[in-house]
Parts: sequence; structure tokens; C-alpha cells
Amino acid sequence: MALQQGVSVGDVAESGPGLVFIVYPKAVTLMPLSPLWAILFFFMVLLLGLDSEFCGVEGFVTSCQDMYPHILRRGHNREIFIAVVCFVKFLIGLAFCTQGGMYVFQLFDNYSASGMTLLWVTFFQAICIGWFYGLGDRVGWNFGGTKFYWDIKSMIGFRPVLWIKICWMVVTPIMTMGIFIFSLVKYQRPTYNNTYVYPPWGEAIGWLMALASMLMIPAGFVYKILTTKGTFSERIHTLLTPIYTKRKGDNGDVGEDANAIAMVDGPKTDHNML
Repeated sequence: MALQQGVSVGDVAESGPGLVFIVYPKAVTLMPLSPLWAILFFFMVLLLGLDSEFCGVEGFVTSCQDMYPHILRRGHNREIFIAVVCFVKFLIGLAFCTQGGMYVFQLFDNYSASGMTLLWVTFFQAICIGWFYGLGDRVGWNFGGTKFYWDIKSMIGFRPVLWIKICWMVVTPIMTMGIFIFSLVKYQRPTYNNTYVYPPWGEAIGWLMALASMLMIPAGFVYKILTTKGTFSERIHTLLTPIYTKRKGDNGDVGEDANAIAMVDGPKTDHNML
């Protein structure tokens, strides 16, 4: 395509929707058996979209179900809640189908679904798991990534690869925060198709969408500190202590609740922590 147009490859199209729906289909028409490759390509895009939707919906619904099990685990409340979530997402998606939908899509793609927002959330997730998980009831060095490591062993029956624990504690926090800082330093106003530069009010909408999720982390921390009873140190200790719950199973045996953290059955001595 670049040869036909007499331009460089970088000038054919920028990354994003234009690459998927304009450049790739055009490239497919230049290949032998182009109808076959076109069918396979768009079938792949359809499966990719469905798979991404499953992950997003299930992750959100499962989190809400764990927070409000007394509501969402009754009868068919979970299925009804999933239908409501999908319908709301459908209404939001209608904005992408308008004449200016591509510009709205670019805002969502740049600020709410990827980039700095995702790096910010991932950094704090890794820090919480790697260094603060179970800190309230720790035994020696059995907290953070080490405690989570042995909790997983008690649930699946074998120890995961040690590299996963190292990623929780060191690799992921360093990489995510490093890329986050780099993206802030190299930040530029969003553009579309290398020609249209978003106005300041459009950029402000994008930052509002990003901060709507990014600020939930410090806001949630402050809210929990203010609403937990006790002195400041007691509040920190309470918030960093995992909650262990058990329920009576259908067969009369006492088993672990589905949303409970398994009791650690790992080693208790410091020389075994690694």
C-alpha cells in the first residue's frame, strides 16, 4: 500500500481503529484469495471483541458480587445485574456509532481504557499484593507477596513459580510506575488521524474520565481510614488484616466461602519464606 501511494509505511495510517478497519482490509484485498482472508480477519476481530467483553463484564460483576454477596447471590439477581450492566454499556456504545463516534472512541481509548489509567491501577494492585497483603496478621516475613504466594498454594495445592512472586513485589511495580512517569513526561494532546487535534475542552473530558478511576484509589484509602474505628495505628492494622470466613456447605461440612481468602498453610519460619 505504501508503494502504491508512494509514501512511507508510517504515513499510510496511524495505529488504532483506522489501522484495523481501513488499512488491514485494504491490504487483504491485495492478497491472493482475498475473500477468504477478509472473512477470517473480521471473524478474528469479532472473537477478539467478544473475548474482551467477557473479561470486562465478568471482572466488574464479580467484584460487585464479592462486595455485596447478600444482594447479588440471591435468586437470579446476578443475572439481572449482568443484563443491566450490558444494557448500560450498550447505551454508551451507541455514542461510538454517531458521525462523531470515532472522536469519542479515541477519547475513551486514550484516557479511560488504557495508557496512564491502566498503569496507575496496575501499580497499586501490585503494591497491595506484593507488600501490604496480610500485613495486619503477619508472622515474621510472612506478609505481602510471600503470604499471597502461600495462600495460592493452599488453594490450588502446589506452589506457583517463584518468578510470579518476584513480579508482584519488584518487577511489576517498577515497570508500571516507570512507564507511567515516562508517559507523563512525553504526554501530548490527543489527535485523530494525524490531522485533527482535540480542543482543550475535549482534552478536559478525557482527563475527567481518567481521573474518575484513578482518584478512586486514594479516595477509597481516605474513606476507609476515616470510617474505621480506633486510633490511626489500629485502623491501619484492621485494614491490613485479611478477613477469613467459613460457611457450612451443602453437605453439612464446613468449607471455605467462595469469596474468602484461604487460610495460610505455608511455612512459619523465616528461612522457608523464599
